[in-house]
Amino acid sequence: MADFIESDLDVQYISAVAEGTDLYFVQEPNGYWILQFLVDAQKSIKGARPTVYSISYGWFELNQCLWASVNCPKLGYTGEVYVNRTDTLFQLFGLTGVSVFVADGDDGSPGYNCPIDGNVKFCPNGKCAYTETACPAVSLYYNGAQCNFPALGQREQQPGCDVVSFGLSPAIDALFKANPQCNLHMNGPLSSTCACEDIKPVTVNGVTAKGFTFNASLDHVFAPIWPGSSPFVTSVGASYFNTSDGVTVSSEIVSSTILGAVFTTGGGFSYFQNQENYQSSAVKEWIKRAGDRAPPSWAYSPQYRGFPDIIFNGNNYDVYFSNTSHGSVGGTSASSPASAGLFNLINDALLSKGKTPLGFLNPLLYKMAKAQPSTFNDITSGDNKCDGYLCCKYGYVAEEGWDPVSGLGSPNFGEILKFVLKLKGL
Repeated sequence: MADFIESDLDVQYISAVAEGTDLYFVQEPNGYWILQFLVDAQKSIKGARPTVYSISYGWFELNQCLWASVNCPKLGYTGEVYVNRTDTLFQLFGLTGVSVFVADGDDGSPGYNCPIDGNVKFCPNGKCAYTETACPAVSLYYNGAQCNFPALGQREQQPGCDVVSFGLSPAIDALFKANPQCNLHMNGPLSSTCACEDIKPVTVNGVTAKGFTFNASLDHVFAPIWPGSSPFVTSVGASYFNTSDGVTVSSEIVSSTILGAVFTTGGGFSYFQNQENYQSSAVKEWIKRAGDRAPPSWAYSPQYRGFPDIIFNGNNYDVYFSNTSHGSVGGTSASSPASAGLFNLINDALLSKGKTPLGFLNPLLYKMAKAQPSTFNDITSGDNKCDGYLCCKYGYVAEEGWDPVSGLGSPNFGEILKFVLKLKGL
């Protein structure tokens, strides 16, 4: 599971924010995943247990066995069972005084079946060879499966879409040759002068290729990322600082490729993890406020866990890869360790006064936001409809109060510290 840039980022910024803190690093080999990380973290700690953990990894919550390729078959787990089993350990960590922060993903909210918005928003990261298209993707059909290429929700596998086995390239090549009037070519998304419905379909070796077609009967309009979608961790999204001079911050908005960031923060609702009581009123209030800005009701399930809980800047982190080499890194994998370091400072203040650490944070976070709104900087600009190449017609929009893209907002350290100290009688 090790990624040296990822690890460098985590270690450098959790320690930069909470300067002088002791660090404990757990690394798992390929084929092991979050459950094994938690088990090993429990076993290997001698003496004082860390009061804060940060996890920067995540994947589509139903596809966990792709990464837990050792434990899933060994234990007989499906992806959903794996998530539920690991969530139990997250609860145990919280009950023993540990706060767990998790990145909520860097590819926005769309899943593989999110209807692509090709005409309104196309190639937001600016890295495509073209900036306009009348049809942004190809739909391929094989053995009853519909597979869109390229697909939104890159961290989610489309069922039955093994592109190697059913010959993606020959079908697409034939589609291009059969439609010379459309000037089809692909460098990232599809470039076409024809609307999707005007591209003539072709079939090669049982694979039918045609212009992108949204199929509402398919599932997974969105792709919630776990463990960021777990109700028993503090899920952290990413914000982006607007600046006119490169020094001062003029506003804090949602990190989104359509707004100039290099990635789009995650967020949304779980497909099956329960919504805990600490969050229920915030979600109900969001549903009332969002109105028609929310996705259509058939596309998501607001009765399940909504995430993130908070948001923190995730762009333009200068990370050293060696003693002499460094560069800019961004992602919710920066937001999570940085915010973890921030709350570790609050734990330090509590422990120095003989008080217990914060433990599972979420009930406190939602209580604070309601009782004293100044503890968070509310983010009301931006959405998570886009990844780097394509945008979905649906997604989540930043609103006043909690929302499933910016959470409760970014933490105001001074106000949170005062609130917690008063709550603890200090």
